[in-house]
Amino acid sequence: DDLDVSVSVPWVRVSMGADIALFGQGRTDITPGGHLLTLRSSSAAGVGDIALSAKYRAWRQGRQGIAVEVRNRMPTGDVNALRGTGVNRTSVSGVWSTEGPRLAPHAQVGYEFWSRNVVVDEIGDIAVQHQLNYGFGIENKAHRRGTLNLEIIGRRLLGGGRPAYRTVSVGGGTVELLTASAEGIDVVSFAPGAKWNIAGTVLVSANLLAPLTNRGLRASVTPVIGFEWGF
Repeated sequence: DDLDVSVSVPWVRVSMGADIALFGQGRTDITPGGHLLTLRSSSAAGVGDIALSAKYRAWRQGRQGIAVEVRNRMPTGDVNALRGTGVNRTSVSGVWSTEGPRLAPHAQVGYEFWSRNVVVDEIGDIAVQHQLNYGFGIENKAHRRGTLNLEIIGRRLLGGGRPAYRTVSVGGGTVELLTASAEGIDVVSFAPGAKWNIAGTVLVSANLLAPLTNRGLRASVTPVIGFEWGF
């Protein structure tokens, strides 16, 4: 009764385009109509990083409890298509939850270990490795088969990744390039959503991830749809 074991297989679709230009003093675009590189938006879809996890409830009192979760994300996603990190990631988290007549708040915090670092700049001297994960939220039992969820999900990448300008000498002058710095990056998202018990132990969930921080390469809104089957 106190142990859950699960596997998560994400199907990820990524769309991205690029438009590179030069800017002068005062951030004036000095390449109007002739940008250096313009790539039309393209997309790729497939399996992301598959996760195996186990969660054990270590303490329970009444309707509240504390659990420990261990999750391993395997590098099954295509790195070139931005569907995976290319590293094996293992996280250890503590989870607290309680349940009321209609509202059920919960929170968790954990640390994720990466099998190796990931270079994030063009020179190769800045790399990201390991991250801190956290989150909290509340569920509202809106219906006997469904719940509404409000979540705040955050992570801090360690070692670098925050965008910054770097001055580079070119010919007889200098240019500023937007690149990754040695400062860690915080990624925080607001995730409203809902879960619906369609039959038996089958759940369908839908969420929208909206960034609360404007650092890094982020989509404005990311829809997430999931199916859960308990057996």
